[in-house]
Amino acid sequence: MADGRRSAPGSVLLWAAALAVTLTAAAWQWWTDPTPPREGEVVISGTTVRYSFLRSGVVGEPLRVAIAAPADLSGTLRWRPHPGDEPFGGITMLHDGEELFGLLPPQPPGGQLEYSVVLAGPSGLTRIPEEGPVVMRYRGRVPRVLFLSHAVFIFLSMLIGVRAGLGALWTLPDTFFLSRVTLASITIGGMILGPIVQKFALDAFWASWPLGDEPIGTKTLVLWLAWVAAVVAVAATRDKTDRFARTLVVAAAAVTVVVFFLPPALHGR
Repeated sequence: MADGRRSAPGSVLLWAAALAVTLTAAAWQWWTDPTPPREGEVVISGTTVRYSFLRSGVVGEPLRVAIAAPADLSGTLRWRPHPGDEPFGGITMLHDGEELFGLLPPQPPGGQLEYSVVLAGPSGLTRIPEEGPVVMRYRGRVPRVLFLSHAVFIFLSMLIGVRAGLGALWTLPDTFFLSRVTLASITIGGMILGPIVQKFALDAFWASWPLGDEPIGTKTLVLWLAWVAAVVAVAATRDKTDRFARTLVVAAAAVTVVVFFLPPALHGR
């Protein structure tokens, strides 16, 4: 770390760098999101059949599995609880004139099922998806305002946290203030709003370590503890050039980047 600010990049440049990292992390989270439908197509007896299988359902509601298929095809919806090794159950799908469809049974919050469809046509049986069953998870409805508030504070904490870490490298005077703002953002977005979001979705305020295996809460806890350590070190000194405090800020910023670039790894892939 440098001891002076003479050669430090301009503040605008550092904010731009922090914004670039944050937007890249947001794009990565979207790209690795395990909940979008699994989509594809198969050719059966010369007919292209397209499908879009959901990987997330709403608690208390059956999940409709549908395929746009001609009337000469019949289908069986096969499913079983996940994880587990129970045999697959099957129900005959109905045709409404446009689609073959079947309903997966409702499950409690966090309940998971794995399912696939077997189509029967003139050329025989075809299982879709061909690569294996789809795993889906039932969640409660989260109010949009609550979820957006949670997301805004979480990504704001990354933006400010990365900027604080960059500032710590060049001993910029706003580093310690930004560290406190980062901790406040994580506390509100991750440690307060996060459990409330989880309560709506999974009917539990905390389903992560040490009470469960939901990874998002565990990653948030690691992130929060890293910034608590940094802010405690900051509060222990009035010297804005204190090397130990700045090192912890840089370390917390590094933890932030690592946590945000880890795949969501949510259940229900």
